[in-house]
Amino acid sequence: SGSSVVNGNLQKFYGVRNGIDPDIWDPEIDNFLPMKYNAETCVQGKAAARAELRSRLGMSGWDDKPIVGVVSRLTAQKGVHLIKHAAHHTLARGGQFVLLGSAPDPKI
Repeated sequence: SGSSVVNGNLQKFYGVRNGIDPDIWDPEIDNFLPMKYNAETCVQGKAAARAELRSRLGMSGWDDKPIVGVVSRLTAQKGVHLIKHAAHHTLARGGQFVLLGSAPDPKI
């Protein structure tokens, strides 16, 4: 792990790693992106993805403002309180917040 605090306790950690599979979700070959990109073209590629997302959601006139997107199951286990906190802070700082999720708890 690289951390002396964690290295001595590695036997205590187990589970399923969260995250994306970079072999499937690779921006250089991803047909779902409006523009494929790599390290040299990431600024243009990410700008194209933001513009496409905003266009599909009818969020016009925002140009280069920050946008935060979250796709998650909305449960306490997934940190729904942190998502709410991030949404408020993003909006307070002039950004946009896009959320796609489902909540089994009707109170969420």
